[in-house]
Amino acid sequence: MNGELGNYDTFLEPISTLSIKATLNAKKCIESGFTTIRDLASCEYIGVSVRNCINSGLIEGPRIICAGKALSTTGGHGEFFPPWIDFKGFKGGNYVARVDGAAEIRKEVRKQIAAGVDLIKVATSSGILEEVTEPGNAEFSDEELKLIVEEAKRKGKNVAAHANGEGIKSSLKAGIKSIEHGFLLDEEGAKLMKEKGAFLVPTLKVIDSCLKTNEKFFTKAIARKIRKIKGIPEDSFKKALKNNIKIAMGTDAGSPNNFHGDNSVELELMVKNGMSKILTSRII
Repeated sequence: MNGELGNYDTFLEPISTLSIKATLNAKKCIESGFTTIRDLASCEYIGVSVRNCINSGLIEGPRIICAGKALSTTGGHGEFFPPWIDFKGFKGGNYVARVDGAAEIRKEVRKQIAAGVDLIKVATSSGILEEVTEPGNAEFSDEELKLIVEEAKRKGKNVAAHANGEGIKSSLKAGIKSIEHGFLLDEEGAKLMKEKGAFLVPTLKVIDSCLKTNEKFFTKAIARKIRKIKGIPEDSFKKALKNNIKIAMGTDAGSPNNFHGDNSVELELMVKNGMSKILTSRII
């Protein structure tokens, strides 16, 4: 909810400014007709605060089901800076929690649940907006992912996974049933999703929005990755439809050129890529 994560000014803004932006973003969502949304990674528990203010009637907004920071590995998704730069000072853009090994995982999951999150978000694969990673690579070990699910389940919380390629399969094997993005979905992954009764949140809008963004906004390496993945989200979505996989809707708003309040564009892209209008009207 806190601003636009693709805007590098976010790294320089204080948490107070980002909190105000999140409040405005929540209002944009409800005014565009979306009465329930998920916030799957915000910094410093801004999503939790906005949710609580809405629930208490202090501000207007949709029902928010929110996570805290996304769990990620060292060198994994959300690693925007090289290791010689102290990223901890950039609280505004720090929407991931680096966890490596059992002790760090247990502590972070427990801390987030104590802070009042509704679910845990984990990045089980790399993403598009990092310099040196490839989006289909798995990040966590199988043991680490199972531990995340175990700790969340102990407190009655579900887990959602940013997952592409191999990360999809590792997420499903660990017991995660909400797959965000799902790019590079292969036949094995599709079969496993169907078998596990998992949901795909295809976020077609995120790459569509990146492709409409001036390449000068990105580094050369990131622009190359965006060009390389063109068409792949749509192919994965069509594969999910073919295999009768459950589909939910999300936009990954806050990524470059992907704005809160434009949520319905995702539904348009779903129809454009093969989902019937009737099914779209029933989508979660």
